Amino acid sequence: MASDTQTILEVTETYNAPIGRVYDAWADPEQLKIWFGPGPCEVLETNFTPEAGSEYSIKMQVGDDIVTVRGTFEEVIKEELLSFSWQ
Repeated sequence: MASDTQTILEVTETYNAPIGRVYDAWADPEQLKIWFGPGPCEVLETNFTPEAGSEYSIKMQVGDDIVTVRGTFEEVIKEELLSFSWQ
C-alpha cells in the first residue's frame, strides 16, 4: 500500500572553514566528486546546477554496485543555503 506521508530529514553542520569554500564543496560538481560518498566510494558522474527547481543526479560506485541518487534543489541561496530532496 502506498503512503502519502513524506519523511523530512534536516541536517545542519558547522565547519571550521570559510563559508564560500564549504558552499563550493557542495555546489561545484567537480569538488563534490573529490569528497562525496560513504567509505570507499567513487563518484563517477554528477549532473547538476544548484538552482532552485533544478534536478540533480550523482552516480557512484560503491564496491561492485553502481548507485545513483537523484533529487531537486528546493532552495538555493549562494554561500548560505542548499536545500534539496534526496531519492
